Amino acid sequence: AVLLVLLAAVGVFAIVKINQEKQEAERLELLAQEREELLASETYYEGIRVDGVDISGMTRQEAEAALGAQASVDTGNQITLTDGEQSYPLEVVSGNDLAAVLDEAYALGRTGTEEERLAQIESLTLEPVDLPVTEGYLDAQLQAIKEQVDIPAVDAKVTGFDTSEKEFKVENEVVGREMDTAAVKNAVQAALDNADFATPIALSFQQVEPAYKAADLTEAKLLASFSTTTTSNSNRNTNIRLCSQALSGQVVMPGEEFSINNITGERTPAKGYMDANVIKNGVYVEEPGGGVCQVSSTLFNAVVRAGFTITERHNHTIMSNYVNESEDAAIDYPYKDFKFLNNSDGPAAVVFKFDEENKKLTAYVYGTPILGEGETLDLESKLISETPQPEPTYQEDPTLAYGEELLISEGRAGAKYETYLIHLKDGKEVSRELLHKSTYPAKASVYAINSAAVPGDGNFDVPEEPDAGGDGVMLPEEGAVPTE
Repeated sequence: AVLLVLLAAVGVFAIVKINQEKQEAERLELLAQEREELLASETYYEGIRVDGVDISGMTRQEAEAALGAQASVDTGNQITLTDGEQSYPLEVVSGNDLAAVLDEAYALGRTGTEEERLAQIESLTLEPVDLPVTEGYLDAQLQAIKEQVDIPAVDAKVTGFDTSEKEFKVENEVVGREMDTAAVKNAVQAALDNADFATPIALSFQQVEPAYKAADLTEAKLLASFSTTTTSNSNRNTNIRLCSQALSGQVVMPGEEFSINNITGERTPAKGYMDANVIKNGVYVEEPGGGVCQVSSTLFNAVVRAGFTITERHNHTIMSNYVNESEDAAIDYPYKDFKFLNNSDGPAAVVFKFDEENKKLTAYVYGTPILGEGETLDLESKLISETPQPEPTYQEDPTLAYGEELLISEGRAGAKYETYLIHLKDGKEVSRELLHKSTYPAKASVYAINSAAVPGDGNFDVPEEPDAGGDGVMLPEEGAVPTE
C-alpha cells in the first residue's frame, strides 16, 4: 500500500512538472511574439510627445491630425539680403517644420540592433521625450546665411623673437564680423508686414575683436637671467656655442612645453658638435656634444627663477663645478631632457649670450611676468647625507712593472641633496618649497696593477709620495673636470 502511494505521488509530481514546463514555454513564446510585434510596430512608441502632445501609439496621419498643424508652405516670394558685395536670397515660407519633427520622432526606438532598439524603447517609457515644433523657416535660413557671411576674428600670432631688439616678431591680427541676426530678422519681418519683396535689405554686422592684438604681444619683459663660467677647452666651447645658438630665440606659447632635445635633435659631428668630456655611467668619456649640459643647467637656473614650471630635469652622476650642487640639469639625447612649461598668460622666449673671450654663458628668459611686483625666486640646496668613498678596486695590466699603480678613474664620496625654491618679497623670504632631490652616487677609484710582476722587472722606480709642499703631480680636485 505504501509503495502504491509513493508511485502515485511520483506520477503527480511528474505531471505537475510537465505542466510547469509547458506553461514556461508558452510564456516565452508569448514574450517572443510580443517582442516581435513591438519591433514591427508602425506607430510611435510610448513616451514620445511633440509640442506637449502625446502621440504614443499613433500613426503618422493620426499624429498630424492631433497636432493640428500643416507642413511648411512656400508662398513663392523671396527677399534679397546683401552685405554690399554679394546678395543672398531669402525664401518666404510659412507654416512649420512639423514634418521633420515627426520624422525625428518616428526614428526613436528604430536604430541599431534588436537589443539596442528594445533598450531605447524601454528608456522612452522611463524618460519620455518632448520634441518642439519650430514655427516658420526664417531662423534656419538666416542661420545658413550667417554662416556664409560671418568672418571670424584672427588673433595676432607670434612668429619668432628678435634677439637684438628683445621683442617678439608678430603677425598682425584680423578684426572679424558677425551678422546681427536679431536686427536682420526685424528688418525682414517689417518687409513681410509691408509685402515689400523688391527692396534689398542690408545685413547688419557687429565687429568681433581678436583676443590677442599685435600691440599686446610685441613687448617682452626680462623675467630672469643666469650666468655660468665656461672653460678654455675649444671643443667644449664649440658645443656650447652650437647648442645655445640653436635654443636662442625660441618662442614658447602659453601652455606649451619647451624641450631642448626636440629643438636640437641629436647632437652629432654632422651638425658640428665635437668630442669633449661627458659623464657616462659615473665616469668621464669623450663624446660629440660634451659640454652642452652647461647650456641646459644655465637655462634651468634662469627658467626656474622666472617662475615657469619645470617638467623634466635630471642631475648628473658627478657634481658639476659650474653651478651649485643639485642645481644642474643633465641632458643626454634621447634619454635625458630638460623641459619646462610656459604657465604664464603670454608668449615666452629663450635667449643665450656666449662671451667666449670672457668664458661667460648667460641665459635670458623674456615674456609676461608670472610673479607680482617685488616678488622674486631663488634656489637653495642642502646636503642631506654623505656616503664615504668605497675602497679602491684594481684591474690587471700585464705591461706594468712591479709596484706600479696607474689611476684609471678617480673615485669620490657620494651625497644626497634637497633643493628648495625660495619665494621672496622685496628681498625677504616669504616661503619655500621642496623643488627636487638629487643623488650623486659614491664611486671607488680604479687602479691598474700587474700582480704577476716581481721585483726587478722593468726600469720602474716607485716614487716617494710628495709632501704638502712638494712638487709631485697632484690629482685634480673633485669636480674640477668640466662636465657635459
